[in-house]
Amino acid sequence: MISQKTDSDKLTIGIIVCIGIILWTYSIIRAWLLPLTGDEIYTYEYFVKKGIFLISDYKYFASNNHLLNTWLMEIFYKLFGDNDFVIRIPNLLAQILFLIYSGKLAMLLNIRVLTIPAFLILNLNPYLNDYFILARGYGISMGLMMVSLYFSYKFIKENETIKSAFISVLMVSIAFLSNFTLLNYLIVLAFLLVIINIARKRTNGDNSGKGNLVTARDSILILSPLSVLIMVIPILIKLKTANALYFTGQGTFWHDTVISLIQRTFDNTPIVMNYTIIFEITVALIFITSLALIFFKYNKEKIFWKQSFFVFIFLQILLCSMSNIIQHLWFGIGNVYERMALMYIPIFSLLMIFMIENIYAIFKKSAMIISGIVVLVMMINFIHAASLNRVTQRVWSPDVRDMVKFLRQNKKEIPEDKINLSIGINPQFEHDMNDYITIYFLTWLNRADYKKEFNPLNDYYFIKGKDLSSLNNISYSVLKETGVCTSCPQPKFLYL
Repeated sequence: MISQKTDSDKLTIGIIVCIGIILWTYSIIRAWLLPLTGDEIYTYEYFVKKGIFLISDYKYFASNNHLLNTWLMEIFYKLFGDNDFVIRIPNLLAQILFLIYSGKLAMLLNIRVLTIPAFLILNLNPYLNDYFILARGYGISMGLMMVSLYFSYKFIKENETIKSAFISVLMVSIAFLSNFTLLNYLIVLAFLLVIINIARKRTNGDNSGKGNLVTARDSILILSPLSVLIMVIPILIKLKTANALYFTGQGTFWHDTVISLIQRTFDNTPIVMNYTIIFEITVALIFITSLALIFFKYNKEKIFWKQSFFVFIFLQILLCSMSNIIQHLWFGIGNVYERMALMYIPIFSLLMIFMIENIYAIFKKSAMIISGIVVLVMMINFIHAASLNRVTQRVWSPDVRDMVKFLRQNKKEIPEDKINLSIGINPQFEHDMNDYITIYFLTWLNRADYKKEFNPLNDYYFIKGKDLSSLNNISYSVLKETGVCTSCPQPKFLYL
């Protein structure tokens, strides 16, 4: 019997490892092929290349300095040089953490048949996976958050020592340096673990003076990683003063946070976008069903919550949601939405997993049907959203980036009758061009206007080869060719 179980475990682990390798390989390929997004470029150019450890001048884009992410990007930049893929390595490594610890957590489920479905549910969210291939702080924070959740489980469910609780809070404290939106989650996590530890000690009858001192010592140990707030709170205040905190959701928590995550998760599936209400109802049902199961179990076993990871996850979601709502209603702080609410994806996925596990104890067939439907929907959505040339955030044209780099290196003198230089640009590239002008602080270049694409007063042109005939009456010389055009003359700068 023991041998059979061991063989089954080995097979399960083998399947999880294979799935993990496939998912990580897919991420590596995407990270290699996809051009940088605007936020990545800003972080790279303004913070990493300038070697800024902590910024002193807080401007609108200052929140792009996700501290831990920027520091790791700088390390890899110095080790391996100027390469777009290199600066994405820290987040790719964070995905390894997420895959390993989500697999380890799934292996701890009481119902072994749910292990692989649980691993798939945690790892087949295309919106979450997007951030493991981008040089942003979100992927790093999610990887560390999954490590934290694993150690929380070990402390709560398997009654491990206070060390596991400390590691759990420490991991999120480090993750917080990479993603400031984890503030509420960090505080909720730390105090929940302290409360659980105190309740457990009292249940064990350890109420002596010495026992109380041990409990106090343990509480201080669990809360000690919160000292990171001493460093970060002043930064958050400066960011808010600079209007650089993008918690801009001004509707309800449900609309800004829940619906935005549903829509982003199924961003590539039009039918879901048209019938979001079905998934809204599903989210509500999962939460209500979880609450009902908790009450059902509490009536049977009053102290079960102290060893229940299911209750722990439920309270995390409830308390984090309530804190976000209170911040919005009382202090006017916008609701977290889309990537700022990314932390809700893994903990809600875990709530769903442990809800299914608890249903399995009562209705086996129903639980298996539910898990099968969930996995099938997530697999179909993941496959449908799969892409080697698309990511959730807008990817900026690498051709425009090359052109801007060339412009900066070969800037012409500004004529006496002009204040700045001007560029005629194809409508397709206008948005990217103006973003690059902002990021690189090209104060000597006017903002691009596609309506003036062929204006003879332009100093440069960045247009498509097929439009060259529109410059018949303009004298130009070719400075550089790029992109799909292999024979585009250029002006005063003609760039494709």
